Amino acid sequence: QLTSNTTDKTTNASSSPSINDENDLRIRQVCEFYTKSLKNTDVQVVLLTDDVGCRNKALEEQSKKKSKSGMYKACSVREYVRTLEEEDSSLSLLDVVAQFTVAPSSSTTTTSTTRSSFKRVFPPHLSSSELLLGVKSG
Repeated sequence: QLTSNTTDKTTNASSSPSINDENDLRIRQVCEFYTKSLKNTDVQVVLLTDDVGCRNKALEEQSKKKSKSGMYKACSVREYVRTLEEEDSSLSLLDVVAQFTVAPSSSTTTTSTTRSSFKRVFPPHLSSSELLLGVKSG
């Protein structure tokens, strides 16, 4: 709780979770709710997110709880589409799914993906200034 002391307010406010973290927590709680509610059905709840941190937290929370009512599956959209294609080979959806992790510059994987951790696979056709000039001119 925030107190009337100014230094306490700044310390507590800076250590509070971000809005994105709170939203991710609520989404994971909804997945858990539906998992418990649908435990006697054939429905499997899937959390589709390309947020690596959210997926890792979901797996961590589930391993701590180990509830008897089952667990939901947390995966990226790309992973989920890949499993769908394995089940039905006539689907060809993987090429239309965005790929965020193309060509990492090092062989180690990190949980936070930054632009500096990836190298360009192909050189750009136009420089950004040429591209902006074309967009402005219509």
